[in-house]
Parts: sequence; C-alpha cells; structure tokens
Amino acid sequence: DRIGIKDMWLFKWRTRTWERQQDMPHARWYPTVLQLPNRTFLTMMGEYSDNPVPGTPISVNMTPDLWTAIPGSSSPSNLLVPVTTRNQDVYYPHTFIHPVNGRPFYAASGLVGIDLQGQSALFNLETLTWESYAPIPNGFANIRRAYPSSVMMDGVIYRSGGSRSDEQIAEAEDVATRINLYDPNPQWTNIARMRRNRKNHTLTALPDGRIIAMGGNVRSYIEQAKN
Repeated sequence: DRIGIKDMWLFKWRTRTWERQQDMPHARWYPTVLQLPNRTFLTMMGEYSDNPVPGTPISVNMTPDLWTAIPGSSSPSNLLVPVTTRNQDVYYPHTFIHPVNGRPFYAASGLVGIDLQGQSALFNLETLTWESYAPIPNGFANIRRAYPSSVMMDGVIYRSGGSRSDEQIAEAEDVATRINLYDPNPQWTNIARMRRNRKNHTLTALPDGRIIAMGGNVRSYIEQAKN
C-alpha cells in the first residue's frame, strides 16, 4: 500500500520470541536495515504517509534512523540524530559494510532520473554524513537497473539482473557486474551474464565460493524466472 508501518521488532533467538520495540519516527515501506560493526543499526529509505488514509500523499523517507542499544539492555532504542539525507534508491537500497574501514557502503542501482539521483557513497559514522565513493562511470549502463539483486562475498559485491524500466511489464535482463571493495580504487566491472533473465530475484553466497540466483520474474509477477 506504500504507506508502511512504524513497527520495530526484536527477535530473541534464545527464546525464539519476538519483542516489540520503540516505534520509528515515520513509517517505512520497503526500507533496508544494516547492522553496523559497533552493533548499532542503520535504517534507510522507504516510503511512508503520516496520514494512512487511502488517497493521501506518499512521501519518501530520505532521513536515516540510527538505532543503538539501551545501556544495560539488549533492546535497541531509536536515536533521533541529525543524519544527513542522501538521494538513494527508494526501495531496499543495497547497502553493505565496507570490509576495510567498517563503514556502510551504499551500492547505488536504480534508474537515472527516477530512483537514482546520486551516486554510490560511504557513510561517516563520526560526522553522520555521506561521502561520495566508487562512483559509477558515465556510460556504464549495466549497473543502472530496476529490481536487481546484490550480494557481498569476501569483500566483493556482485549484482545481477533487473530491467531498464521500473514498469512491471519491462523485460528482465541477464546482466551481471561486480566491484571489489578491497581494491584501492574500486571500480564496477562487467562479468559473465546469468543463464536466465531475472528481476526481483535473490542472490545467495554459498560456502564453496559460488553464488546462486533464485526466484524472481521475467516480465510481470506471473511470469516467474524458474530454475
């Protein structure tokens, strides 16, 4: 419904139970939550409406929420800190912890002029600001797709699939790219294509070093990408 909810829940694996936590300031529809090395959590993007009534305007929540642990408790609490906003992919921005400096890395995807207004960036946990990093070169179209999938393995981010338009009737593609964050000057490069066209799929890193692409669709939600 693009309105989203403010709920935040903590799963306690020892008791296998869910525990309700303090709500976020705004509801989020399709955000990304990233655990940081210091055991805090960064929640980014998504859509919301402060008046969840059909027909009310929908906004994009571009201000990240930073979560930390309450002293003496295992439950996180929301910190309303002045985190600098940044144009990112509206739905599920692809973010990873940089293997060298431990900072959140936003691996930009999306479509030029639609979801993506900015570039890939690193988040500075001391100044709470974004810094440009590993920009996508002009003319490198394979990284700019709607509904691709990304996974990081051994400091390398792999991305595949997606479509040139965010319309559901748009054809999925088989393109694949990678960026090695261990390189002093990381650059996106093309790699071997997938065997099948996919979007809305999942990439999973396997223990033996391989990556498997599963699910997704070719054109609409009905036309699934099997095998």
